[in-house]
Amino acid sequence: MFFRYLAARLRHRDPAAARYLRQGLGIEERARKLRRFWASHLERTKAAQKRWIDESDGGIDLAVLGAGRLIDFANDALAPRFQRLLMIDADPSSASHWRGLGIEVEPRIGDLTGCSHRWQQELNRFHGGWPEHLEHVRQIVQPTDHAMSFSADAVLSLNVMSQLPIAWQDCVEDHLARRFGARHVRSREEEWLAAAEPGARWMVEQHVAALAASNAGSILLITDVEYTDYHDGGQRAEVSPALYGVDPATALPGYILRWQDSWQWDISPIGIESPACGTLHRVAAFALDRT
Repeated sequence: MFFRYLAARLRHRDPAAARYLRQGLGIEERARKLRRFWASHLERTKAAQKRWIDESDGGIDLAVLGAGRLIDFANDALAPRFQRLLMIDADPSSASHWRGLGIEVEPRIGDLTGCSHRWQQELNRFHGGWPEHLEHVRQIVQPTDHAMSFSADAVLSLNVMSQLPIAWQDCVEDHLARRFGARHVRSREEEWLAAAEPGARWMVEQHVAALAASNAGSILLITDVEYTDYHDGGQRAEVSPALYGVDPATALPGYILRWQDSWQWDISPIGIESPACGTLHRVAAFALDRT
């Protein structure tokens, strides 16, 4: 993967893209390595998309947020119902995977939040001690940026909403580790996660607002809603919410919930990536119609 990343960086030289290139290649590699554990999740994800479109009117345009490498995209079900796909992802290397989908594709590469790169730059410019850094992280997240706007007859948010706050947490962790050392950051994880929470929640709320502003007739939102880290053969478990109290079933103004579904994703079983710890995600699909 290292050499593939270097090759991708030679093609895509924008520094803001580097993190997304690594993430995209990492997801692709993990999907290959863990495909037998991910198969059920991918099947349920695509089944939700098929149910959604079978019960919808379709339209001319479909916007796909977090299109990525199409690992979890149900093209066979969706493409025949639309004339054009607006494919959106922050990873510029994703665009090559969107060719040959059989219909007109408008690729759009960029950060959905509109703020991640600026927040990173503000972190890099700041100097001070640990308490000052944490306060800066809390205060950096004033919602002054404009999210990427999009409009379409239908919108599919595909396993991306819960990833936005994780990207911000990763950004904060990397910055603090460079300033204070990885050991110090690991020992004070609860402190810096609490400092990052306002920005993480804002990103989730912003995504909901962007979906509502799309004015789409129908929206399918698929996202992680809960994380479970389990240990000791599954005897001990730590459960945490993924969306900071935001309930997609009721959070979109102007939309009503038609149906929802949920399932478990065994994203990292014990013994595969860690000998003593595994991770389960609870994923949910929310089909919403404009009122």
